[in-house]
Amino acid sequence: MQYKFGDVISKAAADSSNLRLSQAINDGTPYTGIVTLQKTINGTYIVLSDYHDMEWTLPESWFPKSSKPYRRQLNFNKVPECYVDVAKHCAKIDIQSGHRGSTIVVKYKTLQVLLNYLASQNIRNTSNITPLVTIQYVNHLKTRNSYKGKRLSAQMITMYLRAVEYLHQCMTKTEQSFPHPWPDSSAYILAGVRKHRIGKPKTLLIPDEVFSRVFKFANSYLERSTKLLKLQDIDTAIKKDYSHLSNEPIWQRRTATLKRQGYDSVSSFYTDILLLESACWWIILVSAQQTPPN
Repeated sequence: MQYKFGDVISKAAADSSNLRLSQAINDGTPYTGIVTLQKTINGTYIVLSDYHDMEWTLPESWFPKSSKPYRRQLNFNKVPECYVDVAKHCAKIDIQSGHRGSTIVVKYKTLQVLLNYLASQNIRNTSNITPLVTIQYVNHLKTRNSYKGKRLSAQMITMYLRAVEYLHQCMTKTEQSFPHPWPDSSAYILAGVRKHRIGKPKTLLIPDEVFSRVFKFANSYLERSTKLLKLQDIDTAIKKDYSHLSNEPIWQRRTATLKRQGYDSVSSFYTDILLLESACWWIILVSAQQTPPN
């Protein structure tokens, strides 16, 4: 059932909606239904936003009393069409997290800037985000001017770069996951807020025994790469062939296909895809520095 702004529902219906939203976030599954509610004096709830809405309104109680109504909205019309679902996915996670309303709005606005940048670079799926793309975004921000015509401050750049980390975290359980944007650094360091410690390694060298186990683990994914990529092609074909159906039957077909291959869920399969990509990067990096142990 799709709700609209102003619909009144019972506490039981509100609790059920919140539970479904929490389960969808934990399982990495699609969600349709109520996103935000406002509690009334008599104990009922007023619907503020449904997942299908292109504008979500956050509860007034999450903001200072002086906050204007337009400052309590998340506008998905300002996001490229190819990233609307991604933006909603991230927003629903943040809403469920219990953050203050102003924090949610600021994080969404920085995410909005990132998604528009990706689309301008013809990157229309977050799974195509690579370390090279994220470094290019760092350089883009450092050469970008603010509305006052001046370069962005290190603090502002940090906020925009944290949106990349936030997006990575939100997409981890989905088929659109991507590697950590900068595993050996952080938004603060890249923005210049915190400087690298020159000449001082951040971590100890990996002992040979541990290195050997990690290398074998990574190599095991490389050996399975052909099978994993073929299965990913099959999953992509299912989404394309049944695109005329709603999300639920498509999800059921994908899950059934992957279960026949030994996976519990779609998210568990795409965890393997993410590990495969990470394994490839790891082997490339260590192979360039040293000969792997036998």
